[in-house]
Amino acid sequence: MNVLIIEDSEAIAEYIKKCILNTFSNWSIDISTDYNSAIKLANVNDYQLLIIDYELDTNNPQKNGLNLGIQLKKITKYQNIPVIFETSYQEHIFDAVNELNCIYYLVKPYTDVDIIKMINKANLSITKDEQIQFTDNQNIIFYVNLSEITYISSNRHQLTIHTLNSSYICCNHTLNTLEDTYASKLIRCHKSYLVNPSHIINIDKRNQLISVKKAPTHKEELIPIGRKYLSNF
Repeated sequence: MNVLIIEDSEAIAEYIKKCILNTFSNWSIDISTDYNSAIKLANVNDYQLLIIDYELDTNNPQKNGLNLGIQLKKITKYQNIPVIFETSYQEHIFDAVNELNCIYYLVKPYTDVDIIKMINKANLSITKDEQIQFTDNQNIIFYVNLSEITYISSNRHQLTIHTLNSSYICCNHTLNTLEDTYASKLIRCHKSYLVNPSHIINIDKRNQLISVKKAPTHKEELIPIGRKYLSNF
């Protein structure tokens, strides 16, 4: 799990980091102490959990934690990941809920137990596998775990769902609807392809190719990156 802690007090950020690593020793945790560096880190890296201080910059209300969360959620890969807000003011929780549908928060002062309890709640939402309902060309309904999908290709009015173990024909979805519904988990890389970033082996921007696992051998398979989608990777 990759985590980004955004907190203007480095001492508090280090305390949160230490607390998390005491329980989840194999997690990778980065720290940012200001709005701009957080945006840069988020663009360069891939995080599965964000912990944001609501009162990030008291001298500049436009760069507080809530506005940072709103900006980060505009980045495709972060649209569906959980955000934990920490705040000194109970009323800020309602802003987070209303603006970002955020249900994870820590009210200062908090304890190690409070931190781990909230981390476990957020982690549960990450690890819970989603199933997508598909209909094939004979109108038979079937379900596929989102985590098993490597990529999806489109050929006219028909999609092919490529998974770790097989491939399936789908007729009840379009790439656009799947991209909108599962943003950050299925990323558009080409007008005819969506890719699951969890199964990307390599990204070759120079040749505009992505390597993904190929079923059932799990060897590499190449899919194209359209020029207009290079910025997604």
